[in-house]
Amino acid sequence: MLPRSLICCLLCIACSSLLSAAENKEELARAYIAKYKQIALEEMQQYGIPASIKLAQALVETDCGTSELARNANNHFGIKCKRTWKGQTYRYTDDAPDECFRKYASAEASFRDHSKFLRYHYYNNYDHLFDLSMYDYKAWANGLRAAGYATNQKYADLLIEKIEYYDLYLFDTQILFPYLAELGGGASHVRLGQLSNFHSENQLASLSKAEKKALHAMTVAREEKNPTVKPKVAKPGTAKPAAPKAKSVAGTTRKKASKSRRKSTLKAKAKAPTELDKYEGVWQPHVVQAGETMASIARKYDLKLAVLRRYNRLKSGEEPMAGETLILNRKSPNKPRLR
Repeated sequence: MLPRSLICCLLCIACSSLLSAAENKEELARAYIAKYKQIALEEMQQYGIPASIKLAQALVETDCGTSELARNANNHFGIKCKRTWKGQTYRYTDDAPDECFRKYASAEASFRDHSKFLRYHYYNNYDHLFDLSMYDYKAWANGLRAAGYATNQKYADLLIEKIEYYDLYLFDTQILFPYLAELGGGASHVRLGQLSNFHSENQLASLSKAEKKALHAMTVAREEKNPTVKPKVAKPGTAKPAAPKAKSVAGTTRKKASKSRRKSTLKAKAKAPTELDKYEGVWQPHVVQAGETMASIARKYDLKLAVLRRYNRLKSGEEPMAGETLILNRKSPNKPRLR
């Protein structure tokens, strides 16, 4: 039997090693957040996905940027190839041996593809998330788990833990800070309201946990009362039709010239390999704009009109309403509303 003093010594060494590893992991996490927070904010403004959720997912999926997929494939969200992926691939053993994962040219490309993956998922698995507030990270975390983003049943808890430990929810409200002064209130409100545009991270770091949560609650309350920030990309199926343009002789001439060029382009494409293999957005749905027809949409994506109709359960002569969503690469589960 080992002497008690030796056992105590070994336990101290083990505890010291664990503490050192934990500190190192936290340093990696904070460095990762600092590196990619701006991208997460830009994606939030563009697509309406909370920056806190995006950063938390990236931290979990890459183990703070150290995972094989992140290092060798720039894949920061563990997105697998699926049948719709046309880009580079990387083989990695995850839930099953030698699975196919998406490979990107940069981390930025991975962050953007993650936004598109959620917004334009073919089976609309994540559509319900975009009905949630951009500032309700708990609802988003639970929604991702319920939609099956990850097989881990504690996935939502992992995301929420990261968000609250690293105060990632502050990034969600960062773009609203300039409007806080309008809220008025006591001295605490004034102090928090002065932290405009996140220019002073030292000031934010000096806030207590309670003040940080108050700051988040204040901005969320203001946003729900009078929204100031909206995603630039409309949720599929909700795009407003553009106002029709007045016709003119010059416009008719340009249209004929454009039609002539399109015909010559289509003839050239007929001799070349199909453009569908080259179109990076083929897996994204198309939101019908005012004035578009099934024929013009089919030409835009170099699809046969009959195929596009079949994919979207439309009969000959039927035209979808502006704002409806069309599927481009397989059969849609729903038929769009008609004009």
